[in-house]
Amino acid sequence: MATENDSVVFFKQPEAGDKIRFKKDEKNPGKFIFTMPQPPTFDSFKQERQHRKQRLVAAFRIFAKLGLDEGVGGHLTCRDPQYPDLFWVNPS
Repeated sequence: MATENDSVVFFKQPEAGDKIRFKKDEKNPGKFIFTMPQPPTFDSFKQERQHRKQRLVAAFRIFAKLGLDEGVGGHLTCRDPQYPDLFWVNPS
């Protein structure tokens, strides 16, 4: 396992949908390779908006199931992809 003295090396730009990976770098002993997933890319604002809405709805449902849907405990927001000065918030 990695220690605080070990180095982390990014060996490639991850693609959308990649899983988080953390493994030893076989070429450089004592170093590790960490890959972080990237958000998907879309051809239109409509597709991206649909994707974000689906994730926001899922988050609302998870928060509600955990009892975090009352007051500031359930405060979730999402930025509109086309109009970055607009935010979606959960209804009161």
